[in-house]
Amino acid sequence: MADGKTKSSAILLACADSELSRYVARRLPENGKIELAGWTEDGARALELYRDTRPGLVVLDTDLFHVDGLTVASRIREQGGKETILLLSAFQGAQVLAECNVLSIDYMMRKPLKEDALYDHIRLWAAGMEEREKELSEETRFRKQVDQVFKAFDLRTDSKGYAYTVDAVCACRRKNSGLTKEIYPAIARKRDTTPANVERDIRYTVKKIWKDCEASVLERYFGEMAVRMRGRISNGRFIKAILDYLSRQDEEG
Repeated sequence: MADGKTKSSAILLACADSELSRYVARRLPENGKIELAGWTEDGARALELYRDTRPGLVVLDTDLFHVDGLTVASRIREQGGKETILLLSAFQGAQVLAECNVLSIDYMMRKPLKEDALYDHIRLWAAGMEEREKELSEETRFRKQVDQVFKAFDLRTDSKGYAYTVDAVCACRRKNSGLTKEIYPAIARKRDTTPANVERDIRYTVKKIWKDCEASVLERYFGEMAVRMRGRISNGRFIKAILDYLSRQDEEG
């Protein structure tokens, strides 16, 4: 049995056309980065393979034996599965599209389709997955850097303000967006709270750092002038100062 973790590089092929599955299975070794979790023409067996292997991509055909592809997709989502699903269907009418929307089907391909077309789609998915994993790895590395900086501020790491502030620094690094219109709402959705609470708790955290930290610590991150002024610093200026400091650290190696 699988340990519940998705194996992002693996795919499950549940196609009504066994020749299509065989063709794709033969081509996968060419990529070298995709593992075949299994293939079947039976929807019930597809569910078993999914539970046992938790592949990153599930290819489902609407015309599977015993349990159709949309039902398999529904059961995967009911189990909390968030894996990428590619649906193969001869019909793409309003009803099918509505069901796909409800089930968060990621991709659809219309049958009949050429063997190369399915393989190429899988190959492109794998390339995108590799890029996303690199981004996630970089995100994790950067978040550890931010955590390291915040240790100098002697904050409680289990506080909401700490978590929100670290989130905001990481989010502002990824994109140059407005705090109020984009960053606070995004953090609120992630943390199941309101944008107003996010802004307030970050402001409290920044105020506490500015008030309680030693001058030498503040000077290291915010510069001598900011320390001499010792005035109130905005959330935006605080976040920018942390990003500038980490950028200088990267440049210095």
